[in-house]
Amino acid sequence: MKRNLYIFILSSLAPLALGANYSSPLIVAGDYVNVFFDGSSSLLWYSNVFFDDENEVEEWVLKVYPGLEANLSNQASGFDASIRANYEIQRFEELFDLNGEYVHVNAVSSYDGARLDLDASYSFDQQQTTTGQEGTQGSEFIQLDVTRARLQGTYTLSPKFSFSSSVNYNDREYKDRKDRLADVESYSIPVDLFYELTPKVDLSVGYEYSFEEVGISGVTDFHRESSFINVGARGNLLPKLSGFFRVGYRTVNPEGAERESDQTLGINAELTHYTTPKLKSSLRLQRGFGVGSEGQSVENTSARLEFDYTISGNFAANLYTELGYNDFQDGNDGQDFVNRSGFRLSYLPNQYWRFSTGYAYIENDSNRLGQGFVNHILDISASLRY
Repeated sequence: MKRNLYIFILSSLAPLALGANYSSPLIVAGDYVNVFFDGSSSLLWYSNVFFDDENEVEEWVLKVYPGLEANLSNQASGFDASIRANYEIQRFEELFDLNGEYVHVNAVSSYDGARLDLDASYSFDQQQTTTGQEGTQGSEFIQLDVTRARLQGTYTLSPKFSFSSSVNYNDREYKDRKDRLADVESYSIPVDLFYELTPKVDLSVGYEYSFEEVGISGVTDFHRESSFINVGARGNLLPKLSGFFRVGYRTVNPEGAERESDQTLGINAELTHYTTPKLKSSLRLQRGFGVGSEGQSVENTSARLEFDYTISGNFAANLYTELGYNDFQDGNDGQDFVNRSGFRLSYLPNQYWRFSTGYAYIENDSNRLGQGFVNHILDISASLRY
């Protein structure tokens, strides 16, 4: 498929956007169920489609995401739920053998009671990634299935105290190139006790236990246990600053004498500053332990700073930069310094359509063999929800 055909597909949506004026969902079932069409298309240019430091290949990719969204709501019972399903279609301009289709499912629900609040979520994503993105050697595309599930409950003990806990499940499974790549299935249970310092701010003390089962083809499976003891705060921390932060002590204890236990300062924070009526600034901080694509222990430190600016009622801009430092141990040791930065300009003619264009710069400055790369990505996108 030629490049001008890609552009034609996207530009042909513009007349529909200008004429769209839908007043109701696609389907209304009774008083509590609304079904929407939720789809998008993106045309992307990669300067380094394999994310490889030696084999840099330019490529155009067309991605189409037709999908549906169902919303269920009953205000009388305090229950809300939303289910989204999208089918991703990828088409490459020259690398035809990489064309593929992938499924994405996401569901969230909540229940607000007098003293008990419950939140649940589930997602399943089929992803096409690369050896470069996954931090292993080679110039290949890899299919990856990621499943996440969460059930969280918050119970009000008294006017000043509340208790929160959840069960989290994550599963990372590589569908091809099994050699050297590590599947990871993990469970975590955080427990937090909150004290209302003021009507707007809660203090917290918490503990989180995690268990990870790591499987590598041709290698004996092993597991890891980790803990996070922390203190923190949440709510409207300052007149224009809201969010939460947790700071504490993280430990990880892997199975086997050849793998070493470790400990570090743990951080988990998401803060939003309403700088002006049109400008919103957000900061996300994270420091902890993860599992690399080859089963290594990774100490992760990252910071993401993002700015959202409302230019007018129809135009918005986004600017972000994310810096990450990853320290790999127990196999293919070394350090990665990752920079992800970019911007996006969006046009919203009405509540149903969104058109946007953006640029992303991704760099991995690594001292590990064959892991460094630079990639420039340009894209133009259109999305419709009605």
